[in-house]
Amino acid sequence: HVVARQKVSLLQRSFKLSRLIKEIAPDIIHVHLARALLLLLPSWSRGLIVVYTHHNVRFNFPPWLFVVFNRIVSRYVAISDVCLHALEKAGAAPIQLVRNGTDLPNGEARTLGSEPYRLISIGGLTQQKSFDTLLKAMHRLNNESNEVPRFLLDIVGNGSQRTELERICDS
Repeated sequence: HVVARQKVSLLQRSFKLSRLIKEIAPDIIHVHLARALLLLLPSWSRGLIVVYTHHNVRFNFPPWLFVVFNRIVSRYVAISDVCLHALEKAGAAPIQLVRNGTDLPNGEARTLGSEPYRLISIGGLTQQKSFDTLLKAMHRLNNESNEVPRFLLDIVGNGSQRTELERICDS
C-alpha cells in the first residue's frame, strides 16, 4: 500500500494512513521511523499494538516527543545497548533489547569464496555510521597476515565524512 505518491502534507498522509489502518485492521503495527509514529497520531485511540524499533544512537526529532510516543507505542525495541540507553535517557518505555545480529546455525560461519574476500558497505558517509572504524578494522585484519590483503572493501555512499574517509584510505 502506498499512502501518498505525490508530495502531500504530513497531516494528509496521517489521515490516509488512518483510513488504511481502519480498512485493513492490523493486529500489530511495526515502525522504524519517528515520522511513522507521527503519522499514527490520528489512529492512536484505537488501541493498536505498535512496536517501534530504534536503530540509531541519535534522534532526528526532539526527545520530548517521547511523551507523545509513549501513548502510541506498546513496546520500543532497541537494537544495541547504546540504543537502549538512548531510549531510556529520552524517557521511552517500555523497552525491549533485541540485539541487531544473529547466532550462526551450529555456531559456524558460511564458507566464503577464496581470498581475498570482497566486502561492500553501503550507507551515509556520516560520523555516526563510523566508517572510519570499519576502515581501521580492515587495515588491522589485512596487516595480521603480512602477505597480500585478505579483505577488500568497497564503500558506497556520500556525505560529510567523504573527504576524511578518502584521506584514511589513502594513508
